[in-house]
Parts: sequence; C-alpha cells; structure tokens
Amino acid sequence: DIKEFISGKYTLLDIGFGAGETLISLAESRKDFRVLGAEVYLSGIGSVLSKADNLKLKNIRIVNEDAEDLLRQKIPDHSIDVVLMFYPDPWPKRKHHKRRLIKEDFLSLIHQKLKKGSIFYFKTDWEHYYQETQKAVSKILWQEIKRENLPYEIANFPTTSFERKAQKANRLSN
Repeated sequence: DIKEFISGKYTLLDIGFGAGETLISLAESRKDFRVLGAEVYLSGIGSVLSKADNLKLKNIRIVNEDAEDLLRQKIPDHSIDVVLMFYPDPWPKRKHHKRRLIKEDFLSLIHQKLKKGSIFYFKTDWEHYYQETQKAVSKILWQEIKRENLPYEIANFPTTSFERKAQKANRLSN
C-alpha cells in the first residue's frame, strides 16, 4: 500500500522515471528516503525493478499508472517531500501541446500533495515547454530555488539518458 509505504517518511516521487537512473541513485544513496516511481512504459519499469533487486533496495516502490490518477487516488495530501519530472514528453508540435502533462491544473494537484517547504524539480530541453511551465508555476506562487541551494542528493543526480540525448542534439537544458 502506497500510503503505508510513504507515511511519516521523507518521500520522493519521480514521475516518468524512464530508465530510472535518478530513482536508483537516490534510493541507493539515501536508504532513509522512500522513493516512489510512476511510469507508464514497461521497459523502464522492468529495468528499474531489476536494478533495485540486484542492489537489494527496499526503499523503492514502482507504480505502472498515469501520474495524475496516482496523485488523485493514492497519494494523500501534504505527504510528498520532492516531486521530480525530468524530460517529460515535450510534444513539440503545436497541435500536440495539449497532450503535455505539465499544465496549471496538474501543477495544482502536485502542490496539494507536497508538504510545506517541499521541492518540485522539473527539467526539459525544449525552451517553449520550459517557458510554458514557468508561466504555470508562477500562478501557483512557488518560490524558485537555485540548483546550488538544493539538498546535495537532489542537486547531484546522475545524468539521465534523456539528458544525454538533449546534450547530443545541442538543445538547451533547463
């Protein structure tokens, strides 16, 4: 049960964790954290479960479902310390922008689930998506934190496969 797993613990939710580099790194370095991953693609889930098993990590839970459904139905309000969204699908064509996950109502839902003083950490390599997200974030009145002011384990995640692709394509990383 997710509520029981995260109850009273420092909890990080990684939405769309892909290959799970961040998830595994954090769970391995901070065994006192609860690390919850939400992913819809089975290949990433299988990879993370295999790595977690090999490393004998007990502080990870993986959920194969839509992040919005997970947040609405299984995550209590004010129970998450950190939400990560690194390189979500940018749906770069204008006609597909409506499919983007980061929208004002989704951010409001995340805000409802975060504890006071928590962190929402978002990265994208698509400038338009970054600008759109910043505009939505400003309406929620979150305070922006510079990377150097984040806790060490949050600021120093390993480079993800999507981040390497963005660097190779020479896209700005935000």
